[in-house]
Amino acid sequence: MTVVATGQFIGTIILALRESALLISDVSPWILAGALIGAAMRTIRKVPFMNALSRLNPRAAIPLASVSGAASPLCTLGSVPIVTGLVSEGFPKGAAVAFLASSSMVTPQIVLMTAGFLGPRIAILQAMGGVIAGTLAGFLSTLARRKNIEIFLDPPSGAGGIAPTSRSFIRHASDQLEYGLFWLVTGVIVAQIIAALINSGMIPFFPATLPNGRGIDYTMAGTGVNGPVSRPMPGLIPALIGSLIAAPTYSCGGAALPVLALLRSCGIDDAFFLAFLVSGPATRIRSIAALGKILKPFPLAAYASFIVAFSVLWAAFAAQL
Repeated sequence: MTVVATGQFIGTIILALRESALLISDVSPWILAGALIGAAMRTIRKVPFMNALSRLNPRAAIPLASVSGAASPLCTLGSVPIVTGLVSEGFPKGAAVAFLASSSMVTPQIVLMTAGFLGPRIAILQAMGGVIAGTLAGFLSTLARRKNIEIFLDPPSGAGGIAPTSRSFIRHASDQLEYGLFWLVTGVIVAQIIAALINSGMIPFFPATLPNGRGIDYTMAGTGVNGPVSRPMPGLIPALIGSLIAAPTYSCGGAALPVLALLRSCGIDDAFFLAFLVSGPATRIRSIAALGKILKPFPLAAYASFIVAFSVLWAAFAAQL
């Protein structure tokens, strides 16, 4: 029995690895596109519109800064030097917060990866959520300053703007691919092994059979291997769950998206995934730690709470569109 079980386990793992290779080949064009876009913007070393924004009315600059942040390939760790440099040079603080918030939630790379795994609709709603959240965060920070509540540490620690670099486009692209593909491969393999072990009966689960391989629903058709899937608990409940578990579990989009795609094929509501994807990048531990270098403790806590609340409401609403 032990030999049979061992043989079955090894066969299951081999099958999962084979299916993983097929899925990686399916989504690799999205990863490549994101890496090339991110490398191009890093090579240019300029964030679109930012110079012009400093000359605009502070209120008008906020939504444009949010769009610019979403277009930036930098995550929170890369955005902090930008924001500190902008603020130290007199850039409107509301616009700086908008840029910081949206760039923490959305990058071109993650949007393209989301499109590859969960479909264009989820990717568009994810990007829209990041831009709207950034805009609202900017206006709220402006309102707070009118109430004499200072947002930023004075002076922001580590202020100095964007560090110059002589690295080439090819080097940036290779770094993007190295990082993205590592987490992508890890996430796909984990998702495939989980599905294969459940389907083999080695791990009890309900429903009894999970889609695996190319049976996983990577499109917006809402179908699994057995036809249309039901999506229980639509609305606020799955959005709340997705937002609350995002902070401690979100590590990288490349690792999370394959697992999310597997769960989506089981019929979990889209609100769960939207909330997870909007809240996770901005509230994960390393993002909050980076923000702590430039934001005061109370505004930082308010910022994190706002992101969680917004992700829940936006996901519950947008998932029904």
